[in-house]
Amino acid sequence: MDGPIQWHPAFYSALQIELAADASALIFESEHLLSKKPMQIDVIIIKKPDNYHIHKTMGHIFRRYNLIEYKSPEDYLSINDFYKVLGYGCFYQSDTLKVMEIRPEEITLTFASSHFPKKLMAHMKEDLHLRITAYDTGIFHVQGGIFPIQVLITGELSKKDYYWLQHLRKDLKAGGEIKALIENYEGHKKSILYQSVMEAIIRGNWAETEAERKMCDALKELFAEDFKQSENRGLQKGLQQGLQKGIQLTKTVFSLSHQGFSVEEIARQCNISKEQVEEILQ
Repeated sequence: MDGPIQWHPAFYSALQIELAADASALIFESEHLLSKKPMQIDVIIIKKPDNYHIHKTMGHIFRRYNLIEYKSPEDYLSINDFYKVLGYGCFYQSDTLKVMEIRPEEITLTFASSHFPKKLMAHMKEDLHLRITAYDTGIFHVQGGIFPIQVLITGELSKKDYYWLQHLRKDLKAGGEIKALIENYEGHKKSILYQSVMEAIIRGNWAETEAERKMCDALKELFAEDFKQSENRGLQKGLQQGLQKGIQLTKTVFSLSHQGFSVEEIARQCNISKEQVEEILQ
C-alpha cells in the first residue's frame, strides 16, 4: 500500500454519497481553481434552484455557492485556515465580469475537520464575537460574519445520517465497527464513489483491519491488484498454503513496517527472508 492516502478525493466522494438524494439539484466541483494562479478550494457545491431544500442537515445552511474546506485526519483546522477560506469566499465573489454578479449573501463557507478546532472556535467566539450554535450532532453554525459559516466535525456526525463521512477517520476499531463497515460497503462495491471512500478508510485503519485476521469478499475486490502483486512477488508460503495466508502475511509485513520495525526484525518475526520483506514493501 505505497503512496499517501487519498483523503481529499475520498472526502469529495463521501460528500456526494451523503447528498445523493439531492444530487439532481447540486453541481459538485472538486479542487475548484479560484484563479489562474494556484489558489483553490477543496470543494464547491453549487445549488441550482435557489429555493431547493437540501434533505440532510449539513445542507440546510447552503445557498447558491457553497465553498468547503476539508482537513484530513492527519491535519487540523487552524485560525489561519479560517482566514484563508474567508479570503477565498471574498475572492470568489469578486472574480467576476460584472459587479455583484455573485451576491455575498449567496455564498456560504463550510469547514470540515476530523478534530474539534478548539482554538479556532474560541477565536471566533471570543475575539470576533461570532455566534456559535450546535445545529446538529457534529455540526455547528457560525453567525455574525461576512458569510454564513458551518463547522463539521466529521468524526462526531451522526452514524445513521452521515455513515461514510463519519467513518472517514483513522481510529476505527477492529471487530464490530470494521465488520459493519465492510458489510455496508458490500452493496455499493461497484460504485466508484464508494470505492474511493472505502480505500481511504481501509488504508487509514490498516493495522486494525489486520487484527481482523480475515478477508471478506469486499476487501479482496477492493485490493485485488495489491494481492495479485503479492502473489507475483513469489510469496512461497502464501502459494503453498493458499491465498489466505499469503494475504495475511503481506498485511502483517505492512503492519510491522508501519509500526517502525526494521526489515531484519520483520523477517525474523514473520519467518521469511529479508529479500522477501523488501519485495513486499516495494
